[in-house]
Amino acid sequence: MLHDNGSVFNVAGPPQLSVLQTSLGLDTYGAGAAQSSGFTVADDFVLTAASDIGHFEFYTYQTGATAVTINGVYLRIYNGSPASGGTIVWGDLTTNRLSSATLTGGYRVLDTNLGDTTRQLQLVKANTPGLNLAAGTYWVEVQFAGTLASGPWAPPITITGQTTTGNALQFDPTTSTFNPLLDATFAQGLPFRVYGPLNACAGMPNGGTAVVTPLQGMPGSSYTVSATGYSENPGLSYQWQSNTNNAGWVNVGSATSTYASYNATAPANMGDTVQWRLQITCTATSDVAYSTVANFTVALVYCTPTATTNDATGLTNVTFNTINNTTSSTAAYSNYSTMTTVVNAGSTYNLSVLVNTAGNFTVNTKAWIDWNGNDPTFTNATAYNLGTITNSANGAPSLSPVAITVPAGQAPGSYRMRIRAVFGSSTVPVPCGNQNWSEAEDYTIVVGGMAVNDSQTQTVQIYPNPTSDVLNVKGFDLKNVQVFDLSGKKIDVKIDGNVINTSKLQTGGYVIQMTDANGNVVSRRFSKK
Repeated sequence: MLHDNGSVFNVAGPPQLSVLQTSLGLDTYGAGAAQSSGFTVADDFVLTAASDIGHFEFYTYQTGATAVTINGVYLRIYNGSPASGGTIVWGDLTTNRLSSATLTGGYRVLDTNLGDTTRQLQLVKANTPGLNLAAGTYWVEVQFAGTLASGPWAPPITITGQTTTGNALQFDPTTSTFNPLLDATFAQGLPFRVYGPLNACAGMPNGGTAVVTPLQGMPGSSYTVSATGYSENPGLSYQWQSNTNNAGWVNVGSATSTYASYNATAPANMGDTVQWRLQITCTATSDVAYSTVANFTVALVYCTPTATTNDATGLTNVTFNTINNTTSSTAAYSNYSTMTTVVNAGSTYNLSVLVNTAGNFTVNTKAWIDWNGNDPTFTNATAYNLGTITNSANGAPSLSPVAITVPAGQAPGSYRMRIRAVFGSSTVPVPCGNQNWSEAEDYTIVVGGMAVNDSQTQTVQIYPNPTSDVLNVKGFDLKNVQVFDLSGKKIDVKIDGNVINTSKLQTGGYVIQMTDANGNVVSRRFSKK
């Protein structure tokens, strides 16, 4: 590597995140740099010695992309700032320099909505054949093309707690001028890297990091397996390998002399897991390296509501049993499914919401609960009408609160609740699809069984929490245990008396439902390290 201009990610993850820090006054996800619009972005780099340039790496995204969508990258190199008389020494904006584009598995998100997955960053490599530069300061101008309508957009260098991250420029085709790349009033930098030419492999290569996108999917759904940080020298062989339900590693497809991502299909059964890794072999030495392992799980994945046009219209508070969530998100969808509340079959609870109509407008609000636990589009979910409200920044719709009765005999487990507020008195909210000027939020309802009395509940303890290998239960005589992850999937565990073996659980949050000999049920949340 000859130059690293800065990182787009400021949260290591997984997943890696590039967090737009609205708390600091920043408000721009990314800069326009689409070939279709004529906008470009540019930034400077320094070479300490004369160098042959092999390729550049950039980051970009198209909103809503779940697979690689970038199909073009265009470069120009200047001997000085293009805003101050620098001249082009190499390149043009008509020759496609794309070598590869891969999903990073990382996302550009708001600090108020870290779970947003609508802006996945793509790593774009641009070849620069015949480019040799003397020592000095240069500027690279870049422009992208993609298959979606949104963007492509160029995210800035992102540093936690810092507003100014560089001195990049943006070309405005309407005025034919280069201007400082700003977020609000703060100067931004462009994250990119410059590499020299690659030599033939002569030893152990670097396997890099495997990435699966998305991490979960329905049976038969499509997902993408890619890698970052792998060696790309001549003389290497690339082979994808998978391991389904720990049956053993097998080659997938054929080995290739150049890297390529892989489009995979999910197995048929809920709960199936597939591990992926990239095997890289140096053919001259027979040295073999492996990437890190990435996991895909077949699970219930709910639809993601969208809004092509949006403003402050949306929910400002949701209260249901022990959930009390006040928000100010302007996103079309916020996934708060890690917020859970435990309810009992046959009992009734009030759902209350507050809404911002974003002016003298009417907003319609509705909720759905997937009591079947298997309905990703809420087609057969139970709907609850919360009514309308007009001209309020934080008011209750006409039918809020609404009484929700948990069906008698409802099986213990985790169930998804979705609430959506939509502009328009005659616009009926729907749980999936695009509705402009709308916001949807998801939560998780955990159904127990016969509840023990409050005094007994207070004496039940689980420890240690977070846990590593075992979870101990005190104050409750266990007969049966069920463990659910936060997507609602039941996880098998072994119990020995009042000790639960958690060694095989993956890192994350869980709900445990404990039953005694009398049928009493107590639920608790815990985390696995």
